[in-house]
Amino acid sequence: MAFFWNYTLKLDDKGRITIPSEYKHTLEKDFRTSVLAVVHGVVQQKCLVVYPQDIWVQKMKKLIQSSSGTQDARKILNLRRYLTSNTYQKELDKNGKLLIPPRLWHKLDIDNIRNGIEMVIIGNFDCFEVWLKSTWDNYQQSEMSSYQQGVDPEEFTELNPEELFYLGNDDDDEA
Repeated sequence: MAFFWNYTLKLDDKGRITIPSEYKHTLEKDFRTSVLAVVHGVVQQKCLVVYPQDIWVQKMKKLIQSSSGTQDARKILNLRRYLTSNTYQKELDKNGKLLIPPRLWHKLDIDNIRNGIEMVIIGNFDCFEVWLKSTWDNYQQSEMSSYQQGVDPEEFTELNPEELFYLGNDDDDEA
C-alpha cells in the first residue's frame, strides 16, 4: 500500500501525464480509488504532490485538529488556506491519464504546455510527486548527492516529526 520508484514520462499537449501502471494498480487495489488530490505547497521544492483522495482528507483533518488551542493556530489556518486553495481534485481518465490545470503547471515553471516536456514521477510512500525532469535532476545533484556518500545523522536532529504534516497521534486512524 505504497508508491515506490521513479518514472520518466512526457507531458501531452493537453497538460496530462500518464500515471505508471504500478501506481494505477496501487490506487485501485490498495487505496480503492482513482480520485486524486494534486497539491502544491506540501513540500518546499518545485513539484506537485499527488495523494489518493482519502489520504489527503486524513492529512487535512489532522492539520485542522492540531490547530485547536495552540499558539500556532493562525499559522496553521494560513497553511490550511494555502493548501486547500492550491489543491486540485481529479479522477484519472479511462486511459490512466491525470489532467493538471495550467495554474498548477505554472508552479513548476512550465509556462507553455506542449507535447513532449519531460517529467518525472517519484514515489513517496503514501503519495507521489510530479517534477519537471530538469528540476528533479538539479535537485538530485545538489540535495541528494550526500545520500550517495552516506547519511549524516546530525542532518535529522533538527526535524520535528509533529511539524512534518503527521500531526496528532495515529490512534485516530484506527477508529
